[in-house]
Parts: sequence; C-alpha cells; structure tokens
Amino acid sequence: TMVDPSKPLVIYIPGLYASKLVPLEGGRKRKWNPPVSGIVSALHGQAGHRDLGLPISWDTNEDGDYIQDEDDIYAYDCVKVIQGKMLTFLETLDQNSLIELHKVVWDWRRTFEETEKLVVEEIASICKNDDRKATLITHGCGAMIAWPTISSNPEWFSTWVNAAGWTLYGSTKHLKEFNLGLTHELMQVIAKKAILKALSEEAMFSFAGLYSFLPVQGEAVLEGQSETGLVKPDGTFCSFDDIDLHNVFTWEQYSLGIFDWKKEEVTLEEKAHIQYCLDAAKRFRKKHFVRNGNPTDPSYLDKDASAYGHLKIVCYGNDQVATHNAFEVNMEEKVVSVAKSKVTSAGDKSLPSASWQTIPGGLEREIVVSEKRSTHMSMINDKKLRYLLMDTLFVEDNGSRTRCQQILKDMEDETDQAKLVAAIFLIFSFILGYGGLKLMIDVLGLLYPAFMTLQYDPVVAPQDAVQWMTYWLVYSTLQIVEGLFPIIFKHIPYYFSAKMGIMIWLCHPDTMGAKVIFNQLLRPMIDKENNKTA
Repeated sequence: TMVDPSKPLVIYIPGLYASKLVPLEGGRKRKWNPPVSGIVSALHGQAGHRDLGLPISWDTNEDGDYIQDEDDIYAYDCVKVIQGKMLTFLETLDQNSLIELHKVVWDWRRTFEETEKLVVEEIASICKNDDRKATLITHGCGAMIAWPTISSNPEWFSTWVNAAGWTLYGSTKHLKEFNLGLTHELMQVIAKKAILKALSEEAMFSFAGLYSFLPVQGEAVLEGQSETGLVKPDGTFCSFDDIDLHNVFTWEQYSLGIFDWKKEEVTLEEKAHIQYCLDAAKRFRKKHFVRNGNPTDPSYLDKDASAYGHLKIVCYGNDQVATHNAFEVNMEEKVVSVAKSKVTSAGDKSLPSASWQTIPGGLEREIVVSEKRSTHMSMINDKKLRYLLMDTLFVEDNGSRTRCQQILKDMEDETDQAKLVAAIFLIFSFILGYGGLKLMIDVLGLLYPAFMTLQYDPVVAPQDAVQWMTYWLVYSTLQIVEGLFPIIFKHIPYYFSAKMGIMIWLCHPDTMGAKVIFNQLLRPMIDKENNKTA
C-alpha cells in the first residue's frame, strides 16, 4: 500500500476497561461492551459480567514464569461509551483522509507483562517500515503498557499525548474493587447485588492485570504519601516491613478480595491463582518502574537521553479532584478499610497529580490541565484535548487544519443537540413521574404552540392567525371539559394517548390540524351565522 508521507500517522491506545472483548467464534457477539453487554450478561444469569472471568489455572513459559491459561475471548476495537467523542474525532479524521489511524486495543484482564509484549509487536508492525514518526495517544494505564515501547524505540514517535497517563507510582485503589466489584460510587451503597455492578468481584478476582497497580518496594513514592498505599489509624504510614500486599497470606490475613466475599473456604487453586497474579504484577513493575525510588533516574531509559530529544511529550490531566492515596489498615485487628480512602490528595479522581505529570527518566514534558470537571475516565472526551490534538497534528498544513476545525465544529453542534434532547427527556421524565401522562401532555400541548404564537408575525404570515387562534380555542376547551369531568376522562381507555395524537395533529406544521378544523367546521358555522344576520 502506498503511504502518503504528508498524512500524520496516529496510534491510539485506550486505558483500562476501554477495549471491547468478543469471543473468538460467534461473530462480534459482545462479551464486554457496556452498557449493552451488562444487560445481556444479567439476562443470561451472569450478572456483573461473571462470564468474563479468566481461567485460574496457570502454566510455565520458556523462562520458567507462570502464565495464566487463555480463554476464547479477545480484544476487538474500543468501547464507545467510555471514549466516544475521542473515537468519533479520530475516526472522522481518518475517514476524511486527514490522518492514518491505528487503534491498539488490548485484553485488560490479562497480565500486563503479557500485554506489554503484544503491544510492542503491534506498534512495531505499524512503525518499523514506515518513515513517518507517529503521534501516540494513550489514555490512563495505556501509558503504562506503552512505556516500554517508547523507552526502547523513541525513533518511532514524534509526539506522545499522555492523557491521564499512569506510569510511575503504584496504587492500592483497586483493592476496593477486589472486595466489592466495579460499580459507580453512587451505586456502592445499594450495589450488594451483582446486577448493579459493571464487573462482579468474582470476575475481578480472575483478572491478573488488575493486580499490576499495587506498589512495589523500591518504586518512587509521592512526597508525603505512603509507599504501600496503606496508613495506620494514628496516621503513620505502613512500610513494606509492616505489610506485603504481594503475598497471598497477607490477603488471607486481612480478608482482601476473595477472602472477604467468598462464603465457602477458599481453595488451594484459588490461593495459588492470587499468588501467580501478584508475582506477575511484581515482575512487571520491577522491570519497568522500579529504579531506587528516583522518578528521574536515567536508567528508566533504554537509550541515551539524547535519543528522546525530538520527542514532544504532552501530559494532560486534572489536578483539582480529591484522589485516593491510601486506605486505613488496623494491624492488630487485621482489617483494611477499603470502602473509603483514608488519605487523599489533588488529582483526577484516580491518579494523584504527580503521577500523571511525571514521565520516567525525567524526560521533558508539557503539562496541560484538563477541563475543570473532567475526571480520569471522562477527560479523554474533553473538547480541550481534541483542539490540542488538532494543534499537534496540523502544525503546518493549513488546509487540513481548516478541515479539522470544521469537523470539530460539526461535533460541537451535534453535542449541543444531544444535550438539548437529553435535557428535554429528563424534564419530561420528571413531569411524567410527578404528574402523570395528563400533565406531560398538557405541557407538551403548551410549549411548542406558545413558542409559535409568540413568533407569529401578521405581516409575514397573516394566515397563521387562523391556525393558532383555533388551536388555543380547542386546547382551552379540552382543558375546561377535563377539569369539569376528571373522573370520566380517567376511565376512558387510551384517552390521553389519543389526546397526545390530536395535539400533535393540531399543531404540527405538516398537518396544521387546527386550520383544518377552522376551515371544515368553524368557518361554515360562522358563515351560516353571518348569512342569518344579513
């Protein structure tokens, strides 16, 4: 295939939970593509996507490391509900031949050391024989699995836009999800049932990839924060000498994960699975993110620092939202309180500011603060980020930049329309819930005709006087009659549904039913009366 050297090469790597998962056989039947797949899993008795659970059996590879057995599910494309606006933007640019887009999706359930190798291979297949330097866009922990490739092959990239990027600094944030499953924070109080969870704790238990976030001894530590992500009741930070979260016996002692929610005794196979997950996670972090506690250590880089001089790095994130740093642990009672963070700091709700603002090896970067209300997952859809990408991709090509601006404008118009529709839907849902169908129909019958009546101009459209005078006559008559005999109308089957149809017919510009009533019914009566008077 002929390559257009002027067309920017763009690689997008989504974050955690942001790749669709589908079975190898059975077409594109969704296993993970929320919210639809969540409803499907619940209908099949697998609420909380329990059918996404990986095998908990492991085998050794050529290096002697244990590798989790595979299932018949693989990553296919990106989840729209998580990153819809960004995908629409990038895909539209690609469809209009403004960029060449490659989406590197990955199975976020599996170990990160396994995923990182597959990502290297896929990026190599894109970049190795292409003279163009790619613009790399990563979201969340997409940065974590992309970093080894960036470090070893900086010549493949011109720009790295690191949105809410997670590389350095481990976190205990996911301990909550191992205990309670994944659900929106507003649902946590009532999410005892799996049907209310995006991912059940049973499924989370099997996902080796999620253990990869736990901090490892020797990692860089945020100033004034706990190296283990745990703090004692008196505010003293726990050290790795106090507690080792990479040991399954610690999980058993402190009732973490499966040891908290499983009613039966945890089997030896389940315990072994957790230890294999923890070992794989520790290997991955120690290999790529442990350098004597110094985030700027040049040994993070596989090449001399000069090899990265051409690479523009933009770190995009939020520093205004309370973000988890540590859970409280009671060493005497052997309890980790994962329901609520004990220590927080400024960040994006998932990552403390220093985490997304720091690049391993001390590489130079530009820090751009996201839109004010953006959080870790939502910011990938920021309008500000899309304009940043336009400025990055089309620096000198004014023609492409102009076309990109039009695409962005069209997206904003569609967004405004979608917001208006959503607002109207919410308003009428409230009206329906508060006052029932009658009140909703009355309001519907009032708003549009009132607007059109106020817009009426006797000079421009004198004929509209008949339409709207007749409409208000019919509308008022119905209101008076319904008010006088409410019990009768309540017992007429489908009356209010029929009334809605009549209201639409009366005022719709294609039917103009009120004018029909005037011409067919009222005018003959008026003419007959006028003739009598004459």
